[in-house]
Amino acid sequence: MAVRTGKQLMGTGGHRPLVGMNIDEKELKQIINDLDKLLPHNRGTKTIVKQAMRKAMKPMLAKLKDLVPVKTKQLRKSLAIISGKARGNIFPAVYVGPRVKNAYKSKDKSGFYMYFLEYGTAKIQGMRLFDKAKSATEQQVYNSIIPSLRSIIDRRFKKKGL
Repeated sequence: MAVRTGKQLMGTGGHRPLVGMNIDEKELKQIINDLDKLLPHNRGTKTIVKQAMRKAMKPMLAKLKDLVPVKTKQLRKSLAIISGKARGNIFPAVYVGPRVKNAYKSKDKSGFYMYFLEYGTAKIQGMRLFDKAKSATEQQVYNSIIPSLRSIIDRRFKKKGL
């Protein structure tokens, strides 16, 4: 599993900084094989992994919200855990960053300016908040992925009566 920082190019020409979590292809295949032994094979295994990844990223989201300057309440509200798009056989990905689509498309609500806080401008040095959040919580996120998976699987088994 890898926790990383980066920026995502937007279709509108802008950028959006993100902290992301990906599971290694080998690790994910092993997890899916283990889940297939317990559950009948369906698309639900990727859903379970994505749920566990979202749950594991909560400490990183909290740390990032703590690091954002207090005067940027709009940005703090727009920060969220975002599921990456999984098409075909692509493995799931989860990100922490500002929401800038749908209801947050308007500049009154979105965190579009997170990029400027993160990387700076010609006159202002970037704060590198995502790197700080990553370094502060990376080990905690990494250690919580397996317990998160276990609790989600246990809940599913209880629902099915197994």
